[in-house]
Amino acid sequence: MRRHITVDEICTLTLGQAHKATAVFFGTLAALAAFFFFRMSWSRGPDFDLTGFFWLIANIGRLTLLGLFVICTATAVSYWIRALRAGG
Repeated sequence: MRRHITVDEICTLTLGQAHKATAVFFGTLAALAAFFFFRMSWSRGPDFDLTGFFWLIANIGRLTLLGLFVICTATAVSYWIRALRAGG
């Protein structure tokens, strides 16, 4: 007779496996941000910019991707460390 498999048996993750999956997600997100960061070009900004404010506005997309990369990389590393501590 065939035994039925329940959802709990399929979807059961240990704490270490859950942390690894989260680290993979944030690592992939960081890799995508880095890819698009390197594909974009820096804008020079206007010639009359004395404070650098217009340069920031002109390059806000690239700077946002850089920030996203740094945050996602730090989050992925922290989850990898948590997975190692949890024994997964």
